[in-house]
Amino acid sequence: MKKKIFLLLLMVGQFMASSAKDVIVMKNTTPIEAKVLEVTPTEVKYKKISNLEGPTYVIYKSEINTIVYENGEVESFVQESETNTDKTNTPQQTNVSENNTNKELQLYPTLDRVNGQYVLGNVTMSKKEYGDFLHANCPVAYEKWQRGTKRVRCGWIFAITGLTCEVMSTVSFISYADSEHYNSRGYYTYDDGALAMGIATLVPAILLETTAIPLLATGYSSRRKSIGLYNEQCAPKNSAFDLRLNLKGNGLGLSLNF
Repeated sequence: MKKKIFLLLLMVGQFMASSAKDVIVMKNTTPIEAKVLEVTPTEVKYKKISNLEGPTYVIYKSEINTIVYENGEVESFVQESETNTDKTNTPQQTNVSENNTNKELQLYPTLDRVNGQYVLGNVTMSKKEYGDFLHANCPVAYEKWQRGTKRVRCGWIFAITGLTCEVMSTVSFISYADSEHYNSRGYYTYDDGALAMGIATLVPAILLETTAIPLLATGYSSRRKSIGLYNEQCAPKNSAFDLRLNLKGNGLGLSLNF
């Protein structure tokens, strides 16, 4: 390489010795005897030394190796060209690589539950939409979801009914406590009917609320497990593992995902 540059400079010196002129040395080592008129950030404008009154030629700086001016000054464009190439190509390669990686990561999104809502990738679904999605895409998870939904529904019915009975029982006991009076025989007594009503409503209240707790717990658990079933058995997968080699601005990144 040094020998080529030396020969080029020697050849340019011979041209300069013959007449005062600028010499444009192309990257393919072809010299052009010229009169340089203007050097822009991307181009060089010149006239041929053999026809100074002729047309003005334009050539890209990326095609030029050096320019030797008639006063002996040498301007090199090799380093500038390589720098521009790195600036224009490196970000593009990085962006493409990063974009492809993001697309690959989002290609097969998994289900999740965030803030009480069902999320698939960037899509948020209501309970009904989630149930319809499972019905169409994953029967196993849908069956789990349906079982859990029925238990939750029954659990809330039992809980609300039990709470109602508990309120009625409380009112009956309060009524019983306020019903103290003397009967016709002069004995101090209470309203036995209010007491019986309180006891009659308290017992089912306890039974209903006690039954509601495991129904709600297992129902919500089945709903959550339906998410895992979809991700494990129905969600599309690339392969057993992914080996990715990513080109980034600060070097290469290697990731292995199972």
